[in-house]
Amino acid sequence: MNMASDRFNFTDTEFLNVVNLLCKLDVDEEDYIPIVSMDISLNMNDLDSLSITVFFIWLHHLFGIPESAIHEFVRKGKFTVRIIKNFVMHNATQTYSYAEAKRIFTKRTVDYFSRGATLD
Repeated sequence: MNMASDRFNFTDTEFLNVVNLLCKLDVDEEDYIPIVSMDISLNMNDLDSLSITVFFIWLHHLFGIPESAIHEFVRKGKFTVRIIKNFVMHNATQTYSYAEAKRIFTKRTVDYFSRGATLD
């Protein structure tokens, strides 16, 4: 964990990279159309309910967001990247620098999914 800063401070571009990687995990990579704006909603046509659940489980683990906060957020059903980022900013109990998150997340996803997906 980034001990120098205990606040979530990913740039919009960094957060978009994280969101795109999480979304790609459960979709055929060739079919995935990356999200390019903070104001775009997660594509519910590409992601089924299990994929959305897995997406939020990863956010829970990466940023230490309490499950109760995740459940409340998901019930609202508003999933633009900006809204998700604001939710993470207000609910994260742990954070990392983007470089640390890349290293941790890449190792976890490669180990878990064996697909070789990484953050750019």
